[in-house]
Amino acid sequence: MSHKIDPARARNFASVLQEIFAAPGRSRKDIADAIGISVASVTSIAASLLEHRLISESAPVAAGQGRPRVPLSVDTDSNLVMGIHLGPRVTGIVLTGLDGVAKASVLVPHSGMAAATAFELVIAQAQKLVADHADGRPVLGTGVATGGIVDREQGLIVENAGAGWSQVPAQRMLEALPQPLVLDNNARAAVAVGDLGARSLRDQGQTLQIPSQDQNVVRYFEADQQAEAVK
Repeated sequence: MSHKIDPARARNFASVLQEIFAAPGRSRKDIADAIGISVASVTSIAASLLEHRLISESAPVAAGQGRPRVPLSVDTDSNLVMGIHLGPRVTGIVLTGLDGVAKASVLVPHSGMAAATAFELVIAQAQKLVADHADGRPVLGTGVATGGIVDREQGLIVENAGAGWSQVPAQRMLEALPQPLVLDNNARAAVAVGDLGARSLRDQGQTLQIPSQDQNVVRYFEADQQAEAVK
């Protein structure tokens, strides 16, 4: 059963996560001072993030005469996210940790194929990537980017001229991929490989967006975008 999410708490969650991603190793007090909220609020948020294995604690560090500070960092090992770039001829798929560092990737050729046929190949290769490399870790979500015109709210590829696709209900057609799934246009995607949507924390209503540093996929993306631009 769904329940109402406190917008202020949701903003604080996002802010705490941003601070931890931007500067790993900071203490709860450091984060509270940077954001401008109470240490108690950061402590409560950190407890939930630790429970969901999205962050981790390091050994306490002495801090003068005060209490030792406990560094907080992104948990890079417990969970994965999936990023996909749907290219006009080749699709890149990457599994990353929450720090954006790639664990595994694959390229899926589908030149000239209809969207339904191409998506079947993409889903099969994505599932194989998870089976071969997840090692039992949950995949918290999928971010998908593609060229052309995308209606994010409807989960629809309105038109991708390079691929020859139009009015494609991609979000529905890709529902076999790890959920939640975020679909967007390349220009609005968080990074080259796209919005890597990690799972929404149900009690906080937050969705993580994780960049990918997989050079194989990024290099493909850059080359593919150049080819698409001159078509």
